[in-house]
Order: sequence, then structure tokens, then C-alpha cells
Amino acid sequence: MSNTAWLSIDDASTTEGLHICLHGSLDFTTVPNLWSQLREQMEQDKPIILKLHAVTHANSAALALLLEAIAQAAAWALPITIQAIPSSLLDLARLSNVDKLLLNPPSTLPLK
Repeated sequence: MSNTAWLSIDDASTTEGLHICLHGSLDFTTVPNLWSQLREQMEQDKPIILKLHAVTHANSAALALLLEAIAQAAAWALPITIQAIPSSLLDLARLSNVDKLLLNPPSTLPLK
């Protein structure tokens, strides 16, 4: 059985932000392609609202995807919000001590 994942742009997207819904199984086989699609959408230079309500499975690859999206958004000074994080993914983030980063992403990267 192959896992599938995709993203869609929610009709709620406005000039205030791009509402991106992630769907399906976010795992090691689906995340690389999904990251390419997500990054392409992020290049529109609008605030990002990631909605995870349609995610059916998520593992550490999903966590890496979200952390990379947060880092990229901060590098580009794009506000990003993540909504409806699955409890299993939030538990994994807590174990990795990055749950606060998912719940309250920075809007910019700190200067070195």
C-alpha cells in the first residue's frame, strides 16, 4: 500500500495570508515531494497558515517538514501559523523539545 499526501489551497486564502491544507500521510516517502510543493507556495511571499486537520498519519518526517517550513518562513520574514496539529505529532514535538516552536513560530531568524 502506498501512502499519499498532497496540499491544497483553501478558499479562505486572502491578501492576509495563504491557507495551505496538508492532506494524507506525512512520512518519509511523501514529505520530500510535499516539501517541494509547500516551498513553491511559500515563494508567493504571503503569510502562511498551514492547516493539518486532514493529516491522517504523521511521523518524524512530518515534524522535519514543519520545522523546515518554519525556518524557511523565518528566513524570508514570512509569518507562519500551524493549525490543527495532530496530537501524535505534537507529542513527538514535545519529546524533541520543539513543541513551543510549532505552537508559536518566530517571524524572523535571530541575527548571529
